[in-house]
Amino acid sequence: MKQGAFRFLMFFVASICACEVQAHIMVANIGTVSIKEKNTYVALSVPVSALTGFDDNHDSLIDATELGRHSGELRVQIDGRIRILADGAKPIEGMTFLISPLTGEDEDAPIDYLVVMSVQRFDKAPQTVEFWTDLFGTTQKDQRISFTASKDQTEELAVLTPDQPDHRFFRSEAAVNTVQP
Repeated sequence: MKQGAFRFLMFFVASICACEVQAHIMVANIGTVSIKEKNTYVALSVPVSALTGFDDNHDSLIDATELGRHSGELRVQIDGRIRILADGAKPIEGMTFLISPLTGEDEDAPIDYLVVMSVQRFDKAPQTVEFWTDLFGTTQKDQRISFTASKDQTEELAVLTPDQPDHRFFRSEAAVNTVQP
């Protein structure tokens, strides 16, 4: 697939996923990765206290104006603080989107976390996926991320913390919980 077509497809898929996440309001301290063929789709709630350089009004929150003004810098910062490997290999291509978790209410209200959506493409369908991040906030409740990975009919849960910021999913039968259809 040509690069331009891939980017359009990833933008389209991420837009649909973003709408779905917004419609269901992703709660804080949750992450998911879904493996579909050669792609991984990640959604992660990130406490804004884990980020820097955006808080123009010094209220420790992010509002629509700050998100609009700093989204490029925040995207670069987040991309550098999340790592996804498939069978030990880096993705050949990827895209990241930031969205507000608010829906229907006051969408301009300042918030204390963002939802990060990303799509990565690999050379081959991943058997294992390793996820690493250091996007932990400053409060006690933001020191844990419950992270779920799904592939085919299997699902695995891991809890990431500053002391254990990574996990390799689907590395053995013993580490996988089969989801009943």
